[in-house]
Amino acid sequence: MIITTGGVNPHDIRVYLDANNNGIFAASELVYTGLNTPSPGVTTTLTLPAGTTLNQPLRLRIIADAIGNTAGPCVSPVSGQVEDYTVIARPNTLPPIINFSTNYVAGGCVNPIVFTDLTTNLPTSWAWNFGDGTTSTLQNPTHTYTASGTYNVTLAATNANGTASVTRLNAVTIQVPCLTFCAANGTGGMGPTGQQLPSPFYISTVSIANATPAFTNSTSVATGGYANYTSLPLSANVGNSLSLTVATNLGATHRTSAWVDWNMNGTFDNSELVVNGNSNSNTFTAPFTVPAGTAGINPRMRVMVVANVTGGTPSACATNVANAEVEDYQLRILPLATRDAQALPTLSLFPNPTLDGRVSLRLPDASAAGLYATEVQNVLGATVLRTALRLGPAADAQLDLSALPAGVYVLRLRDAQGQTALRRLVRE
Repeated sequence: MIITTGGVNPHDIRVYLDANNNGIFAASELVYTGLNTPSPGVTTTLTLPAGTTLNQPLRLRIIADAIGNTAGPCVSPVSGQVEDYTVIARPNTLPPIINFSTNYVAGGCVNPIVFTDLTTNLPTSWAWNFGDGTTSTLQNPTHTYTASGTYNVTLAATNANGTASVTRLNAVTIQVPCLTFCAANGTGGMGPTGQQLPSPFYISTVSIANATPAFTNSTSVATGGYANYTSLPLSANVGNSLSLTVATNLGATHRTSAWVDWNMNGTFDNSELVVNGNSNSNTFTAPFTVPAGTAGINPRMRVMVVANVTGGTPSACATNVANAEVEDYQLRILPLATRDAQALPTLSLFPNPTLDGRVSLRLPDASAAGLYATEVQNVLGATVLRTALRLGPAADAQLDLSALPAGVYVLRLRDAQGQTALRRLVRE
């Protein structure tokens, strides 16, 4: 609904619907309120209340008046206008449209997490899966995570017309105990007299080409001197040599530094300085290696650029650094890959995650073509589907998981020689 008001002054806008069709606008039939709405008006969506009379003409009243006037549906406006319309409510035959929000703050110490259902089309039941093996049937649950990790969250909802679900991958990253890192920030181009840059100096792109998958974050932060991007976790394997590229908006001489909290103690120790070098151009690239013994952890990475500075030992907790910017990221160090997970390297599964449960398997390697015994297992290790698939370059194989509930599954393929390959599947 688009409500357009005249003049330049803001308005108080109210909309009433005679939902029970009794000829009276009750206070409970106020379906929209927009106080102090700026000109030229508002675009909004009206949700008809449960129990609205269906298939009959209903009166809709729209009132726009000066701020502080007209408090009821039958009060004449002081300096506004009232308009009546006819609305016919039809039965809703749509399944739920899933949506939810949380109080999760990336990089913060929020735990427990409050989940708020925003599903439309009047759901009557809910099923939450918090990704750590626990579930809830409450509409708006509160959940406490007891172990560190990055978790997928699934919400399924049902109404009289069906069931729908959605899975948000990497929805929350939890650290137990929660770590509070020191503050750090720059001041853009606000350097001392004689050193001030012609414009703010900031990070424009941070990328790691050989992360899993490749990671790029292009930003446009020019003020404030700090940005938190821990909501964009980047993944890597133990032993990987990661090539970190940090681009800046200006080609000024500058130092680029990066720390990773490998020991997960909430501080950036001097020994955790993984990159520290100089550049005379817009980009700086340097490698660092994911050390042994870090599989499965989610350490914080801090990146700092400082213009007009070269060499020296930087401080990860420096504040108000002239001509500088600091950005924080979240690493996810993946568990060591097993031989089965590395088998059939050319095999691809798509779409994954799958919304309708149907997955295509493509194996372009002719030397690996053949009939594969196929099992799908849930996270508890129970086999929930057995079949046989013929894989090869001639045609894609099809796997139907539509009968399975939403969740994470393991696909196990075994060829005629007993060789096994494993893949992860997500059914939304």
